Amino acid sequence: MADVEYQVDDRVALITLNRPDVYNALTAAMGGAVNQALRRADADPGVRCVVITGAGRGFCAGADVSLFTDDAALLKDSDPDEGLRPELLMRLRKPVVAAVNGSAAGVGFVLMACADVRFVAEKATLTTSYARLGVSAEYGIGWLLPRLIGLPNALDLLLSAGKISGAEALRLGLAQRALPAPEVLPAALDYARALASG
Repeated sequence: MADVEYQVDDRVALITLNRPDVYNALTAAMGGAVNQALRRADADPGVRCVVITGAGRGFCAGADVSLFTDDAALLKDSDPDEGLRPELLMRLRKPVVAAVNGSAAGVGFVLMACADVRFVAEKATLTTSYARLGVSAEYGIGWLLPRLIGLPNALDLLLSAGKISGAEALRLGLAQRALPAPEVLPAALDYARALASG
């Protein structure tokens, strides 16, 4: 679909969230398309590494809240294959690199955290955001985040929904590289190509 782009070059699959006008906020259909792209990359013997990024100035602003509804019937009849499954990133048989070129919030934060390696823009704004919205942390981030950055740091981010920069994410160990925004994707692709050729 147009909102999620998939391409393969040099044995690296690049998945791009492509709704730059809303900082790549996810719809259920986009989530399903990301799932399909991940499964496609996993099944392709010509792909050895995956990079996921966002178009424009943001990585992923989280779920598109303009589509939220209280209609339980819509949930009951929804397609189980739709909606993002971030845990697929951790279950892939190939390394996944997140090229976080800009802000990541909510499910966008989870998507970043589920990658094996994270390259982030130094000035990107990263937030779990769940406490600020009055909802519980979803997609297993309450289990995963303490394993990435330690329990006290994870609790701070989850309970306060505080915002950190990419540079701070590097200091916490949440990111492996913090770079100027224009360098994030090229650096992540170079890294992925090196993994794919090794």
